[in-house]
Amino acid sequence: MNNKGQPKMANTWDYTIVGAGAVGCVIGAQLARLGKTVQLINGTRATADAVQAHGLRLRFGDQVHSVQVRACTPQE
Repeated sequence: MNNKGQPKMANTWDYTIVGAGAVGCVIGAQLARLGKTVQLINGTRATADAVQAHGLRLRFGDQVHSVQVRACTPQE
């Protein structure tokens, strides 16, 4: 249990990024490409759901990289 009486999260993350806008998503995607586990905290439920369902895609010139990260809202 944590200090609020809630169960501790079973999952652990190498990085948690608060603010999953353009910059947060690019940084999170790059970390995921390096093999790190990443959790993105987004203020918008629809955006968190879309990232959770479809992951992130980065385009570098002709190359496209897709990565899966966990996305949620601050309430989760």
